[in-house]
Amino acid sequence: MIPVIEITANLLFAGLAIYFMNTVLEQGEKTTKWKIALFWLLYFAVVTFLTYPSGFEGLGAIVYGCILFVYSCLALYGKVFEKLAYAMLWNVILPISAYAVLYASKYLFNRNISDVYDVEIPVRVIELLSTFLLRLLFIKVIEMVKDSKGKEGKHNTKFTVIVILFCIITWGNLVGMFLAEMNIGQNDRYLWIILLLVELSVCMIALFYLYERWNRIEQEKLKNDYLEAMNAEQEKYILELVSTNEAIRILRHDIKKYLYILYTSLCNEQYEECKRYLETFKGKNEEALIGEPDSLHIILKNRKTICEKECITFHYNALGNWKKIDIMDLCVLIWNLLDNAIEAERKEEEKEIQLEISNYKGYLKIECKNRIHKSVLNDNPNLITNKRDKSNHGLGLISVKRMVEKYDGMQKITEENGYFVNCVFLQNS
Repeated sequence: MIPVIEITANLLFAGLAIYFMNTVLEQGEKTTKWKIALFWLLYFAVVTFLTYPSGFEGLGAIVYGCILFVYSCLALYGKVFEKLAYAMLWNVILPISAYAVLYASKYLFNRNISDVYDVEIPVRVIELLSTFLLRLLFIKVIEMVKDSKGKEGKHNTKFTVIVILFCIITWGNLVGMFLAEMNIGQNDRYLWIILLLVELSVCMIALFYLYERWNRIEQEKLKNDYLEAMNAEQEKYILELVSTNEAIRILRHDIKKYLYILYTSLCNEQYEECKRYLETFKGKNEEALIGEPDSLHIILKNRKTICEKECITFHYNALGNWKKIDIMDLCVLIWNLLDNAIEAERKEEEKEIQLEISNYKGYLKIECKNRIHKSVLNDNPNLITNKRDKSNHGLGLISVKRMVEKYDGMQKITEENGYFVNCVFLQNS
């Protein structure tokens, strides 16, 4: 019959195993007291049953790791491979601590380790207490290492698999070494070794199967996460398009009414009222110019005034003839070119803009140049606006492009001699 001290020790060792898993893995709502008590008693019953004949459970010790793995899956939080790694690590701690104490006892007390129970009670108490303290020391060391890395740190699956394999091989070697020390027949020893090799092979095959299955699950999860993110972005983009389209529809719906009201007010000579309304559309630095010969020169002088306020050197030369081009279209085109150039020069130390309007082989050539200190096309080849509200900015270049298409023209954007050059050709013949 197993002495009372053995039963007491088994109860303490079972509690220590549950404590180890609770320490290295995260507890939560599913870590209930009844689960802890149930697996504590299950572990105690198994260890008592396996050690009943001689105090040595042999290959059956792998059941301890299985119990802890099932417990961690039902009561603790963490990745599957992490739980498996710690369960196998416990299976390594068991023989390391037990065999170390037994070999020490063998040399200190000259005892026979083939029969664990064949020893005086005081010596056995010392062995059990030493084993308990050694296992507790292992737990504290592992806890310190884990805390130093942080429980919320990322876990490397491949590294975890390596740890599990190391635990399996170490455990197998320890069991094999202990078998070699036992006084059993040669045939029985061969049988134990064959069983050990079979068990190790099954463990490693099962491990690689779980690893491959885990990889497939992780890849499927990454794929689903990516698709969800893409769907969310597309949904956001569609909502923005719907919102922008709605705003444009409202603007197109109402603009004729506003123009009709302005026309009626002008016909009734309500000039001050019209002026006050139109001033709401005027930019911050834009002032009306009186006495200019035509709309184009009004725009040029207006932009020159803004450049002076921004400390930008502005040179322009308008010598071309634009008889085939609507003057309003030309003014809007030049306005957009100059606004883009002014916006770019605000970021430059040497601020300079050059505008030249001339005739070239049946085309009206509008060339706008602004100083740059580094290449714009290398960093932003598509000339996408860097302003946050992209729905209301970056429209100037689009307007220029549409104007070029309207007049069957061409547009050429280059960089030369420290200048960003935007050259537009409009059919003028």
